[in-house]
Amino acid sequence: MSSAEFTLVKVLGLLVVPPGANFVVALLALALLPFARRLAVIVLFVAAGSLYVFSTGVAAGALARSLYEYPARSPEIDPSSAGAIVVLGGGGRLLDHDGVLTVGGSTLVRLRHAVSLHRRTGLPLLVTGGSPAPGNPPEAELMVRSLENDFRVGARFVESRSINTAENAAYSAVLLAEAGITRIVLVTHATHMSRAVEVFRRQGLEVAPAPVLSRGGALRPGVTDFLPRGHALSVSSKVLHEYVGRLWYRVRYREPRAAPARPLGRVSHAPRRPVGGDRRSAPRRHPPGVRSGSGAASGSTPSGAGEGRAEDARPAARTARRNEATAAMTQGRRREGRAGRGSARAIPSEGKA
Repeated sequence: MSSAEFTLVKVLGLLVVPPGANFVVALLALALLPFARRLAVIVLFVAAGSLYVFSTGVAAGALARSLYEYPARSPEIDPSSAGAIVVLGGGGRLLDHDGVLTVGGSTLVRLRHAVSLHRRTGLPLLVTGGSPAPGNPPEAELMVRSLENDFRVGARFVESRSINTAENAAYSAVLLAEAGITRIVLVTHATHMSRAVEVFRRQGLEVAPAPVLSRGGALRPGVTDFLPRGHALSVSSKVLHEYVGRLWYRVRYREPRAAPARPLGRVSHAPRRPVGGDRRSAPRRHPPGVRSGSGAASGSTPSGAGEGRAEDARPAARTARRNEATAAMTQGRRREGRAGRGSARAIPSEGKA
């Protein structure tokens, strides 16, 4: 994916989820105000009401739990059953206290979870993430720096070309294949895990999901969970963005349809009739537009072949007889005409005599 396509997809993605979608709906309401005041008020109410709902902790938690398709607890990993721990970059970059660019909060949470699994299993780490903007350092390099400075752990594999989840899987699979690794432990947020597992499995890898929760689902909602908050709106936006991403991946990165095992139809050419051989053993040629019957076996002459040839010869015989009759009638009329002209000449000669 090019940088231009990545930017376009990101912009459109932000405009179809809150708060961007609410802003677009509000603009639509303002455009309708001079023509349909009542409809404009209804559309504006929908924009404001949906913004409030998505900003509450209750709605954000319900949306997040709808994407929890894998258990939140870390899986019991047998080091002999997997070859590496793959950590996906979470996007976002921050400046630390020294003014140095570092990973964002989502990526840091994933790294911490991956380091915990690494220390329990001893499996090597693979970090993946590039930079869609030219001139910025790839996210994978920032992840390596964070691992070394914050956790005193190194990464064995570094993939720094990808700019989305599908490319994370494609480029990481190349590095893993070179090392002979086909089974991995995948670390990303729980809301993102389903789409990530799908694209990695398409690359022929066996995946053990190790998700990071973005919001707990076992706590009872309090009074503040019904009030609008920026964090809840951010969670709702990410979850709805994930649903849009699933639909987009089905269109953009769908698997090609497998070709049929054999062609649905073919053009067969009958072999030439052998010279000097038995004519009955050669297949009968069919005229254009005529299909061979399903009951006749290939290489054999149907029982009605002689009748078919006789029927094909009858129109030609009738045409020949019709032509002969026409020629005879024409010749007879010419003879009668010559005879009439001869008698007409004889009458005046007799009168003169």
